[in-house]
Amino acid sequence: MDLTVTLKGQRRDLTLKNPVLTASGTFGSGLEFAPYGDLAALGGIVVKGLSLRPRQGNAQPRIVETTAGMLNAVGLQNDGVESFLAFKLPHLPWRETAIIANLYATSPEEFRELAARLNSEPGVAALEVNVSCPNVAAGGALFGQDPKLAAAVTRAVREGAPDKHVMVKLSPNVTDIALMARSVEDAGADSISCINTLLGMAVDLPRRRPALANIVGGLSG
Repeated sequence: MDLTVTLKGQRRDLTLKNPVLTASGTFGSGLEFAPYGDLAALGGIVVKGLSLRPRQGNAQPRIVETTAGMLNAVGLQNDGVESFLAFKLPHLPWRETAIIANLYATSPEEFRELAARLNSEPGVAALEVNVSCPNVAAGGALFGQDPKLAAAVTRAVREGAPDKHVMVKLSPNVTDIALMARSVEDAGADSISCINTLLGMAVDLPRRRPALANIVGGLSG
């Protein structure tokens, strides 16, 4: 049975041999799950968020189990894009399965630079743009909660990576997600990813304080 699907893009299409993809953040770099199954059987692997330089992430505790899923405030800990390209990507089945790099940055310029670094990598089939991160230059405002900021990031990635399929991962923590989708589409996104985690908080009752060191985190199933 042919399960091939193609995500039609404005600039670049993305063809997957089946519609099963991993979610960024939950699957690490992908290599962590190699002992448990054939990674090449997946339609695509969306790797953990990458930044230009290594990030330590947030303080502990940063993962909490809830009755309805899991709260996390890992803080996008990663070894940086160069480490990923040198030590992890070569061991992923990129010739058989689409590898999608999730991007994290704090300004449109940084997003452009990161996208440009990945544009010439044959092992990367597409870029997933994480707009649920703070724009430091704008005083911590989240890109994914402002259509103008989200559009600016999308344009920057599109300029930096003209040869890649650009997917924007939308935040659900907005008043009108359709408005956000239209803004990134108009800015050149090929597709959208729905959705990032929902903002949540858990209280450690015995200690009478937030369970996460970051106080709030992302709730997922």
